[in-house]
Amino acid sequence: MKALYYNYYLFYKKIWKDNDASFTTRLSLSFLESLFINGVFQILLAYFFCKKLPLSIKLGIALALLLINTYIIFTSRNEKKIINSNPEILNSSFFSRVFAILFFLYLHQHYFGYLIMQTMLSQTVIIKVA
Repeated sequence: MKALYYNYYLFYKKIWKDNDASFTTRLSLSFLESLFINGVFQILLAYFFCKKLPLSIKLGIALALLLINTYIIFTSRNEKKIINSNPEILNSSFFSRVFAILFFLYLHQHYFGYLIMQTMLSQTVIIKVA
């Protein structure tokens, strides 16, 4: 998690040139985490119960993750520790960056895959046998 935060922070600070890269990093990381958690819940609900996850629950999960990430990173002053320590995965900055990019791409693919599955489920006709 620290390596993801660090790489997203560097992206928003150096490439995107955002004035408040810390806040943008927390938002994007919370959004990606909520995509993953919402996707798992949505797939389980669709598979076992043929139901959709309500929008209020999706937004609640995203808001809860934003608050948790804000508390863990900002309130506890871990942000400066994370940025100064330059965390890496398997002691490789290249591997850490590749992992951050793949994490981003996988979760977006996961989300859009769910949208396709949701469309297919909504078009399915259920026939009741008397």
